[in-house]
Amino acid sequence: MRIVVLHNQPTLLNSIIDPALTDAFASTSSLLAECRGQLKAQTTRIAELREKATIDPLAYLDAVTEADAPDNVSLAPTNASTSGASLFTRYTGASLGTAQTGETRKTSKNRRKDERKRARGKKGSVYEEEYLVNSVRRLVERVDSAREETSGLVEAMFRRGMRESAGALQQAIVELLAMLREAVPVVFVPRLTESGQVVQVEMPVVREFEGLSLV
Repeated sequence: MRIVVLHNQPTLLNSIIDPALTDAFASTSSLLAECRGQLKAQTTRIAELREKATIDPLAYLDAVTEADAPDNVSLAPTNASTSGASLFTRYTGASLGTAQTGETRKTSKNRRKDERKRARGKKGSVYEEEYLVNSVRRLVERVDSAREETSGLVEAMFRRGMRESAGALQQAIVELLAMLREAVPVVFVPRLTESGQVVQVEMPVVREFEGLSLV
């Protein structure tokens, strides 16, 4: 807009600037709606997984699902101890010594299998929860990267008389950021690893949106 004024070409405001602002409004609105839908779906799924973890923590941490288990293995909740030995003997019946020996002999093939489970977020397991938590972190970063551009777009639309659209866009990102601020302390909590260790999770920062008070 400044270049148009500098070169005294006001007709370009209607022929180039306004259509560009309309296109940017549509794409940004679509992005924010997509992020909002993703956040709702993933936070809901994370809550479901954590509920599952309280029902059957052993199967959850071991990433064993009903589809994985042999016919003679029960995945029902148990009062068994969650020590390293009991996690192993629950499925194999091996002694502590055998369990320790078996652990030291874990093959590279099995390690690669675990890595593949983690990479694809094995459904219904701690791996899926880890994948979703990381996805929400990336979502926070994605929205934050769009924050400054959205602010500039809102201001430009307001200057071009698109007050209603500018207000709708600003409201959309303000509401999304509020949802993120509410979700972050719920999603990013200390978690248990497969070995039963508690790992602290760093919370991403959700920054405020500096919009226009006139919109």
